[in-house]
Amino acid sequence: MVSSVEQAAVLTNRQLFRGVLCERTVKLPLSAAGVQASRLAAGADGSFIFATGPDVYKLKCSPTRKRARSEEDDGGSAGGKDAPAVSRAIADDYLVPAPFGEISAERFVIHCAHRAQVESVAADEWRVASVDAYGRCIITCTEQIHGGEHARSDACIEKTRSYTLAPVSLSDGDGGWCGVSLRRNDSTTAVVARQMYRDVSIFDIDTAVRRMHTIAAPQAVTVCGEGDVIGIAERKELSLFDGRVGENDGCTGRKNLGHGRLLCLDSSDDGLVVAAGGMDRVLHVFDVRMMKVRERWSGCLKYEMGGCVLSREMEGMAYVCSVDNEVACGAWSSEMAAQVVRHVGTSKSVMISGANTKSARRAFGFRGDVRLTGIARRNVHGEEVGVMSESGAFYLLRTRLE
Repeated sequence: MVSSVEQAAVLTNRQLFRGVLCERTVKLPLSAAGVQASRLAAGADGSFIFATGPDVYKLKCSPTRKRARSEEDDGGSAGGKDAPAVSRAIADDYLVPAPFGEISAERFVIHCAHRAQVESVAADEWRVASVDAYGRCIITCTEQIHGGEHARSDACIEKTRSYTLAPVSLSDGDGGWCGVSLRRNDSTTAVVARQMYRDVSIFDIDTAVRRMHTIAAPQAVTVCGEGDVIGIAERKELSLFDGRVGENDGCTGRKNLGHGRLLCLDSSDDGLVVAAGGMDRVLHVFDVRMMKVRERWSGCLKYEMGGCVLSREMEGMAYVCSVDNEVACGAWSSEMAAQVVRHVGTSKSVMISGANTKSARRAFGFRGDVRLTGIARRNVHGEEVGVMSESGAFYLLRTRLE
């Protein structure tokens, strides 16, 4: 975690990169998603995992400026649109801060056995998980095996295996939104929530060890850090479940957070704080131990909130995205809100692109081209937040210290 002085410097140090998925690999446009932006995740190797239809893809990108075209790339004297298609693909195969350029994605060969549209994806250091509209979850594990004595010291072989988490029900029923969350620093535990069945299942590898029922249909799910507490969004309420508790079907508490339905959740690394947002356009930061709301960021977006991510490098900051195409970064804590007003100012808190929403706690943001399907955070070169749109455009917002 950086200091408060360094956090203030981050507010004025940001870059926005944009790239378009290569249509030779992914069929564009992407399939329409639900109101929750949960079909994008960040892997441990710096890649992004996204889903469209029943397929899951891995996207590897390294933000860089567009390199200058050579005569070979331009096909000799002919340039621009007259250049060969292969040359243009080579020259544009970067994530560039421009409305053109293509980025490629590779498909999960093993991770492609879904029979319905994937509704949510999640990733951690060991696993990539995806769940479809009927609650079937597929988890792919990748392990790196080093060579023996006679092999080179840097030789490494990747071993990949996958398994399916079957839904705990007698029949498939109707399809609907389903969510998956993985426990941090744990290579076996996964949690799957199903909207139509109003239940939450805890899996140990591929075995269901606990099934808990919710009062209303769940809209979002998150595992709080490395513990056993699970956060569930039920209409206007944030519910906390614990698989170790037998009473009240595992529910340890419920809290009504606002006037609108909750659509997204995210928890801090230590599991002590849960961020929730939804139709009331308010980011509620909930203290798990005290069972009360610690802070609120009101009016952070123009339309309903579809996704939220807590910042890891800047304590008290969060990234939010709406159900259309808006992304914003702002302060949920009072201390960081004062720094935002001091270093950015309400009159200068404009978006990198698009219209501005008047909010004293808003630092910066941008608008995509069309509706967003997911938001995820990775920490490779500083803190980077990626979002994917239905048109196949991928945006990467980088905030780092210099």
